[in-house]
Amino acid sequence: MKKMVLLAMVVSSVYARYDYDYSCDALYSDYKGAYSNVNGYGYSYGYRTYCKTLGEKLDRSNFSSAEEEAQANAEYLKHKKRTYGVACAQIQKNIPVYYKKEYCDIVQSIDDQESGQSRVRVSTPTPQPVQRAPIDPAVQYKKAPQLKIGALKMYGVKDIKPFRDQTETLMVESATGNFALPKNDLINAEKINFTPELSVKFQTLLR
Repeated sequence: MKKMVLLAMVVSSVYARYDYDYSCDALYSDYKGAYSNVNGYGYSYGYRTYCKTLGEKLDRSNFSSAEEEAQANAEYLKHKKRTYGVACAQIQKNIPVYYKKEYCDIVQSIDDQESGQSRVRVSTPTPQPVQRAPIDPAVQYKKAPQLKIGALKMYGVKDIKPFRDQTETLMVESATGNFALPKNDLINAEKINFTPELSVKFQTLLR
């Protein structure tokens, strides 16, 4: 009966106070009380009573709104993790109660880990490639060498050379495609705007 009354007092005090002080001094005091509770009355009783309920939330009948309940539970579970959670973990491994500095280092590592996880959870949207409309070759190669034969327009002419073993056909390589064209068509082209180097090569191939 005495055990049940003590348990009820502990639970009710936790329910009433969920705006916890997370300074090392305040947490260490609560942690030592948690260690005593878990280790007291025999390990089996303490572990079953306190450590098996680490993830349990508060009774929602104590709150007037869902927001208040969520806030209280978040604080309550955070506090339990740093007090009962640490105590249960060390008692299970037969580790005696920590000194204050040892305990504060553990709590700091918990805070660092949770802070890192929260940063990882913040996802940034993946930048989508900008879809650009294709540039009209006439605009893109406005100042580049070009050739016009009837409806055929070639922009960015890069090279002119013999087409395989055909003496009357030349291969014209351009940014808009490669074309095998008869020499006669090239001679009568409506427009030829080659670089000086290509013009010399072109005249040589026409001979």
